Amino acid sequence: MPGLTSASQLAVGYDHACARLSGQTVRCWGYNESGGLGDGTTTRRATATEVTGLADVAEISTGGFHTCARLTNGSAWCWGYNLKGQLGDGTTTNRSSPVKVAGLPPIEEIACGEAHTCARLTDATVRCWGENANGQLGDGTFTNSSSPVVVTGLSGVTMLSGGARYTCAVAAGLGRCWGSNSSGVLGDGESGVDRRAPVTVKGVSDALEIRAGVFHTLARTTTGAYGWGVNSSGELGRGTETAGEPEPALIVW
Repeated sequence: MPGLTSASQLAVGYDHACARLSGQTVRCWGYNESGGLGDGTTTRRATATEVTGLADVAEISTGGFHTCARLTNGSAWCWGYNLKGQLGDGTTTNRSSPVKVAGLPPIEEIACGEAHTCARLTDATVRCWGENANGQLGDGTFTNSSSPVVVTGLSGVTMLSGGARYTCAVAAGLGRCWGSNSSGVLGDGESGVDRRAPVTVKGVSDALEIRAGVFHTLARTTTGAYGWGVNSSGELGRGTETAGEPEPALIVW
């Protein structure tokens, strides 16, 4: 078995992890009761095991208990827990081996949330699938979907990030987020008001990167880095410990 010294990307789920190797295959380890390791079994693994039948992998992303991969041909494949349809194969059946996401045009990026998944297409739009109780699919509804749906009013997307129950993107230099807005993680100045379509992050322009977490969000711009959301442990880097902060502020270096 090749050592993971040949890994070119790592991804961490709630209690499993995966590595994309330099040979464009994937190995996973940890919790596997829902098939999240993709080795065709539901047996826990304390060492890395190869994902079945998956080659030419360009990118991987892990959710709570599922994993997805983007292949070099632009297709998306997912495996693991599927109760909310987060594998995108049109079912809610758990899969212990990779299945192809149904009806998805070629993609350039894939991002998993807790129980949903999103992909940036080659035309710079976004499609999402899976759990949608908080609007994290961004299609204007709160209805789960086991097949990809189009995120409403979003174009010019250059990067994606899947939060626990929300999603964020960089589009035309702006931060755009949707889904659960617990503690103001969407950055639109509101707190606790879920959004089923993208809203613009306040005060963040010329964004280069955005990273959605569980209860806080960070963005890197041409002029500095910003944070918003929960700050009870100082996770926003503002030099203070406060309650939720629904508007971005500069991180103090």
